[in-house]
Amino acid sequence: METTMNQRSFSIKLWPPSQSTRLMLVERMTKNLSTPSIFSKKYGVLSTEESQENAKQIEETAFAVANEHYEREPDGDGSSAVQLYAKKSSTHMLEVLKRGPQTMEKVDSPCVTVFDISGGRRAFIEAEEAEEILRPLSDKGNSY
Repeated sequence: METTMNQRSFSIKLWPPSQSTRLMLVERMTKNLSTPSIFSKKYGVLSTEESQENAKQIEETAFAVANEHYEREPDGDGSSAVQLYAKKSSTHMLEVLKRGPQTMEKVDSPCVTVFDISGGRRAFIEAEEAEEILRPLSDKGNSY
């Protein structure tokens, strides 16, 4: 007599990480960016505020890249997306550590250049004209 066993298959989806996991990663990166280390001895320690801003940006960027990767291979378990997420997070953290703290320049007078996209001429423009129009954005002291 032959017995047939019903095998149940189950899979574990590793992607996407939960919101609490993502927040925990931001907290850990914030701590690592603002705590003295071998990198901070050479490049400087980031403030908690700057560390938190960088950590959020790093996590969002790494998540977007990994999520795009996962969407291209939706039949997988997400392990390659998790690996890419970790790799991108680590790479960007090293870049921030090596860049060191960024000093914010104080602007005594309000910005006189206004970048207005709500009105004016609407047409297709060539690259040269676009560069000319957008050039004020790169001037020192302008914010956008």
